[in-house]
Amino acid sequence: MCKIIGGEFAIHPKGFETFDNTSYLQSIDYSSGLQSIDYSSGRCGLYAILKDIESLRKKRGGILLPNYLCASITNTIIDAGWNYKFYDVSDDLQIETESIERILCNLDFNVILLINYFGMASLSEIVSHIRTCYTNIIIIVDSVQAFYNQRIEGADYNFTSLRKWFPCPDGAIVAKASGYPIKPVPLNENMWAQYKMAGNLLKSYSYYIDDRISLNLIERGEDLLDKNYLSVCSEASKKIMNFLNLEEIAEIRKKNAGVLHRELVQMGIRHLYSESEVPLFIPIFIDYRDTVQKYFYRNNIFTPKHWPYISENVNGINNLYSRELSLICDQRYDEEDMMRQIAVLKAAKKQMGEDRNGNFINTKVE
Repeated sequence: MCKIIGGEFAIHPKGFETFDNTSYLQSIDYSSGLQSIDYSSGRCGLYAILKDIESLRKKRGGILLPNYLCASITNTIIDAGWNYKFYDVSDDLQIETESIERILCNLDFNVILLINYFGMASLSEIVSHIRTCYTNIIIIVDSVQAFYNQRIEGADYNFTSLRKWFPCPDGAIVAKASGYPIKPVPLNENMWAQYKMAGNLLKSYSYYIDDRISLNLIERGEDLLDKNYLSVCSEASKKIMNFLNLEEIAEIRKKNAGVLHRELVQMGIRHLYSESEVPLFIPIFIDYRDTVQKYFYRNNIFTPKHWPYISENVNGINNLYSRELSLICDQRYDEEDMMRQIAVLKAAKKQMGEDRNGNFINTKVE
């Protein structure tokens, strides 16, 4: 059986108990008065941000959301009691400012959420434009996909997640641009992270323990996380983050992304790439995405799609939900693994056929 690429990070138990107690999350050097608080997840951080805004504005109001997003964002907004409206994101992941302007002309919304897609979105200009045109609007940047590219000049809040990037069961960072700390919310002990931690530890023993056992624990943790907005980051994740070499991880990701980019250009496949940024994944945009994904799965490559589509009310309407597939470039892998993904993509294209522009043209494999 060939090597598995993708899926949850394994947490290696060797040496775990020797990590010191210094918390990376508590020692991040934020400039310009940014504040950091340890939350369990991105949705927990977003929930805390919304509560902070309520305490300042004395009302909820409404929030503008991109029509290409994870359903957990919308569910957090709903559970926090906020109204929302979707603005448009183009098929190359650019924010369409005209759609924002149409909404703000007709609705009294006072908050907008921007997503730093895959850590490679260029948000500085759009933030500057919004700040200039709408001086009273509050800007939240979702950097869950952009751990290494969090600071966006002019934004009011920023939040990111650790477990998407690193072998951590949980953890999120919330930053606020003003000199005042975010209003504290009562945080409970994090129970779901224990299941994630147990499942990820068992993945390190995959030669002896069936992966289904670790996956059951991880899925149990996900179920408990679903509506959990008030839990603290676990001590385990703080220790793990203190131990990691973040610069080395960044360089591996950039190198892997560069290999994928080079090959995708030669194949004529549309994708998002930035040479200067550290990506979460390299997203490609293709027809018959679900069929192509099956090729990867059959080769033990678990390429995710961002994001699963629930409904128009939860996700908005965007063609990207049916066309995006994320190629894996994280620190667990090397150039050989990148070329294996490319080989599967080429095999899929050969069997499915392509038009003169290099696009997939049919779905022979189901």
